[in-house]
Amino acid sequence: MISHSPSCNDDAHRGQKARVALARAAYADADVYLLDDPLSAVDAHVAKHLFDRCITDPAVLGRKTRILVTHQVALTLPKADWVVVLGSGGVVLEQGAPDALRGSGTHLNELLRAVGKEHSDEGDDGDNGDNGDNGDNGDEANGS
Repeated sequence: MISHSPSCNDDAHRGQKARVALARAAYADADVYLLDDPLSAVDAHVAKHLFDRCITDPAVLGRKTRILVTHQVALTLPKADWVVVLGSGGVVLEQGAPDALRGSGTHLNELLRAVGKEHSDEGDDGDNGDNGDNGDNGDEANGS
């Protein structure tokens, strides 16, 4: 029997698996893509690259219907057409166009404040330490 013990290579392996899964999805040439947090297993630089060069690039998936479930609110929100904020148990807390949800007192603003506080607490060392968890119970789905 071979046992597997967690190591620092597990995160790299998960990131590689995430990139391969996203590439396979892109080559499938489907009409609709359901992307379940493909950016969480990679670092912030790679997440931005995948988002800009694959998920939103018109030459790849940018002209397709995409439903993106992610914790990467600050990265994905500017290009989202519709946002759904989910709470515990998958309960829809709010949904709508991003501009409409940016009013005061919205769950989306709470998420953005939490992300902004995380980034300001991290200092200027260039490592955002983002593990895909923004520290609250809400998830959001950005679809274009």
